[in-house]
Amino acid sequence: MRPDVGPTACLSFEPDEARCLLWLPLAVRHKLDGCRLRLSLLEWQALPLETRAELLHLPAGADFALCALQAGASRDTRLRQPARLEAYEVAQALDCDAAAAGAWLAAATPFAHYVLSRRNRAKTWVAAGGVGLAAR
Repeated sequence: MRPDVGPTACLSFEPDEARCLLWLPLAVRHKLDGCRLRLSLLEWQALPLETRAELLHLPAGADFALCALQAGASRDTRLRQPARLEAYEVAQALDCDAAAAGAWLAAATPFAHYVLSRRNRAKTWVAAGGVGLAAR
């Protein structure tokens, strides 16, 4: 995964359901988290496809937050820690050496950190018997 990935498109490893906007893509989840907003899957699926696409393609910021609130998002009052990755996690996830992992970490956008941490969490969950992104 490129370290400069931005949150305005679906990612190649996301399931078909996310790419066709039936499920919330990671980019939308990231932007909602960044604005401290919440949109349930049922609320997402009730939105017109055009609104879902607009939320995906809008860059993070005030316009996204306004659009999400108008679409029915609510304030998320849960306290969340930002995604923090260690070099060994990056090296393992990207199958690279420590130097390449360090370079990736230095160049990675906040969205790239978010995606890799979510992907690592999904793989851990699948290994424990769950289903998710890594099951694909």
